[in-house]
Amino acid sequence: MKQKTFEGNSLEEALESVRQHFGPDAVILKTKNYTGLQGALRKNKFEVTAGVYEDSLSSHSTSDYSEDREDEAFFSDIIDDQDLNEDVEGVSELVKEQERRIDQLEMIVNKLQTELRSSIEKKSAVYEIRKILKSFDLSEQVISHIVKKANFELSMEDLKNHNLVYDLALREISQMILISKAKFFDKRSDNSCSITIVCSPRSCGQTSMLSKMAQLSDGSQIINFRFDEQNTFKTKMLGMDVESVHTLHELVAMINQKRKNQRNIFIDLNGNSYPEDQTKKIISSIKKNFSNVEVLLSLSAIHSELYNTRIAQRYAPIVDGLVISHLDVCLNLSALINLQFNVKLPYLFFGTGPVIPQDIEIASRESIVSEIFDL
Repeated sequence: MKQKTFEGNSLEEALESVRQHFGPDAVILKTKNYTGLQGALRKNKFEVTAGVYEDSLSSHSTSDYSEDREDEAFFSDIIDDQDLNEDVEGVSELVKEQERRIDQLEMIVNKLQTELRSSIEKKSAVYEIRKILKSFDLSEQVISHIVKKANFELSMEDLKNHNLVYDLALREISQMILISKAKFFDKRSDNSCSITIVCSPRSCGQTSMLSKMAQLSDGSQIINFRFDEQNTFKTKMLGMDVESVHTLHELVAMINQKRKNQRNIFIDLNGNSYPEDQTKKIISSIKKNFSNVEVLLSLSAIHSELYNTRIAQRYAPIVDGLVISHLDVCLNLSALINLQFNVKLPYLFFGTGPVIPQDIEIASRESIVSEIFDL
């Protein structure tokens, strides 16, 4: 059977072409209607595939059919050449597109390599910063804080400059240190006195620290609160009145009596003799009944950093600041910075020796930083 596909703008037009080429003996094998986008792009929207048996072809039809086959072969070669050219052009565009993508990838790779080199150099500089700061026994939290600041504020070149990094570390550490002025230094218009309570949960030189602090205020009055002692006594120490009480009622009455003298009152609240919650109740009662009250927690620099941190965290809600004794025998002053990074309580006084009243120092950032960094 001889087969051929005919096209037309309508089905009737395509069938007419079949009759013209194959005559009345033509057999319709398949029809197709192109619609939508395919139809819009084609000149002829209908396609009919027809055939005829060879013994049924007339000579005229056979001749026409042969001619048509020759024409079809000729035009098919032309179409094949056009398709080949189109394929070559398509491959050429694809190659160009791939080349553009390769160029883009090369740019991305180069950028990543630059960033990687920069990151390696930065890590190297940061490592040097960490190594320097660790040599001063600063905690990992403090070091991480300083490193973050350095990464944020300094360029890559600046990070390699140890002097700049060192200056930034000094500045950040100085800003971390909280300092406060004691209330008993303030002069009040009504000449009212201040009440300074020094407390601690165990022996840490707080009595000597309180005595040294009291010597800084003219005419100071000291009250020792001892929960486990039943005897009330009165004495003088370094020209100051010192009295001892053992109940909260006696303490409140003594404060009322001392306030009439308009002289600052210092209360030694030693936690060795009663539970910690009792200390907090006493402090809460005094704050409730009197004004100008300042509560200071006494810690010793010879105690471990972990112990001092835990005690400070427990007392933080009820105290206003810290006094540190035994600073003269402390082997690691960086512990003062590490402590304040965890507990935001200001320093007021440092004990620098056993002698009363000389061995006391008003806390300052400069003294701490200069001792740590040997300035």
